[in-house]
Amino acid sequence: MGNKHIVSIFAAMALTVGVSAQQEGDNNYVGVNFGGGLGTMVYDVAGGERNSGGGLETGLFFGHFFTESVGLGVGLQYSLVHSSAVYDSRETTTGLVHPSNPNVLYNQIAKYESWKEGQSMGILGIPVEILCRKPLNDSWSFVGGLGLSLDMHVGGKYKAKDGSYALAGTFPALGSYELSDMPEHGFARYDDVYGAKIENKSKVGSSLVLDAGVRRSLSEHVGLYMGLYFGYGFTNILDTEKSAPLVVVNSQNAKQVDYAGTFDSRETDKAHVLRIGAKVAVDLGWGKREKKVEEKPTPAPPAVDKEAERLAAEKAAAEKAAAEKAAAEKAAAEKAAAEKAAAEKAAAEKAAAEKAAAEKAAAEKAAAAKVEAEKLLKDINATVYFSNAGTDISLDAPTAAAVSAICEAIKADGKLKVIITGHTDSTGTKEANEKYGTKRAEALRDYMVRHGAPAENIECESKGSSEPVADNKTEAGRAKNRRATVMFK
Repeated sequence: MGNKHIVSIFAAMALTVGVSAQQEGDNNYVGVNFGGGLGTMVYDVAGGERNSGGGLETGLFFGHFFTESVGLGVGLQYSLVHSSAVYDSRETTTGLVHPSNPNVLYNQIAKYESWKEGQSMGILGIPVEILCRKPLNDSWSFVGGLGLSLDMHVGGKYKAKDGSYALAGTFPALGSYELSDMPEHGFARYDDVYGAKIENKSKVGSSLVLDAGVRRSLSEHVGLYMGLYFGYGFTNILDTEKSAPLVVVNSQNAKQVDYAGTFDSRETDKAHVLRIGAKVAVDLGWGKREKKVEEKPTPAPPAVDKEAERLAAEKAAAEKAAAEKAAAEKAAAEKAAAEKAAAEKAAAEKAAAEKAAAEKAAAEKAAAAKVEAEKLLKDINATVYFSNAGTDISLDAPTAAAVSAICEAIKADGKLKVIITGHTDSTGTKEANEKYGTKRAEALRDYMVRHGAPAENIECESKGSSEPVADNKTEAGRAKNRRATVMFK
């Protein structure tokens, strides 16, 4: 059965269900939707890079709710998805037969420069979903659906028109010399436009579908839905694996080239459809019809004694006067209470404002003190020197005092961080010096941890011999370069 016949059958079903939805009230509803967003084919390209594209959605849907909240939906959905592949690579294909010399095998070399191929494909799906709905107020409701879709892949095509590629070749029997700029043998630069149907696609697949959004009632039986959709195809849309290269010299005419396309070549063997976007829908049905209640005539009141009516009226007037007096007394009491509460609130607000002002002044003072303290701490640093190829810690009194002050500072304030940088002289290889620099930084870190500094507040790094402070040609200079520095970050 062709795709046109399937569309016709579902259109007829939609009309039939629409009439049913109008007749059965809140059990059934039918509608049409349209949306768009990310609609692409996900695949890996052997010699290039894949880019995603946009997609469009449109379809018919029918839903039946078994309860106020849970139902089942089915529809007919058409999706158009796009993707592209960009090639910047070099591809070699061996063991080919060249039409100019069919007795000698050759190797083809294809060099792609920003060669871009775009692909598009249509998917005709039949989604089946579990539905749920929850009223938010008199006009709005949340609506969601989760299920599977049976997909038919139709109308796939590709078009390559941007960038260029060049073909060259080598004949192993004649040596390794690479032949190029020979159009009569197919070895030339090309920027032609290629386009054709995608033949290598599966007929039927399946995908996970998810919808969620809100619906607004426009009238008793008409609604507008706005929401998001998600769909991912489990099935590989490519039918078979292909071994042909993306482009090759025509086996019958060397002046022509055959372009296979990404999906019909060995560039990829798996592709899946991904759809994410927003959609709107208009539906009929859903609303619940109010049942007409037959009005019954009101019976005439029985005759009442005149004297009883007078006594009842006097009693009602007395009760009304008493109620009005009680209401007036209550209103006066409530007014007095409200005035007292307002006075108390004003006093509390005044006290709160004074307290907030005092707290703000104290906070500003503390913040200024903290900034000044942090400024002073950033100026504190210490440099520890090491013997030749050594990592032992031996500090003179001033250096020990500086390191101790840094330890006390980060122990007192857990937010402070320090960084220790290890350095070496130029003796030895670059790799060995970087390792020695790390060991010296870690030795100083271990010393600081033993003196109470938290290890997680200390970061170590190595500069090796890349940042000398003295001439490495003298021993005195090398001694100054064998060091580790610690400072606040």
